Amino acid sequence: MKNIMRLLRATFLYLLLFCGFCAPALAEEFIGKITTVLDGDTVLVVREGAQQAFMTVRLAEIDAPEKDQAYGMASRQSL
Repeated sequence: MKNIMRLLRATFLYLLLFCGFCAPALAEEFIGKITTVLDGDTVLVVREGAQQAFMTVRLAEIDAPEKDQAYGMASRQSL
């Protein structure tokens, strides 16, 4: 019984890690221009050829401070 529980735990952990890291990301590709930098990891983009087609884009795997946190404005200016 103890070995079965270990096997179930290992299988669950494997599936959790495999599904979390190997799942394909849903992405949309477009051409645009950055109009505003909101903070150290977020920008506002307008699509090329569109008047009011704005999209907020957040950079993946980036943990930048928010504007009101320490070094927040420096992070925004760097981006």
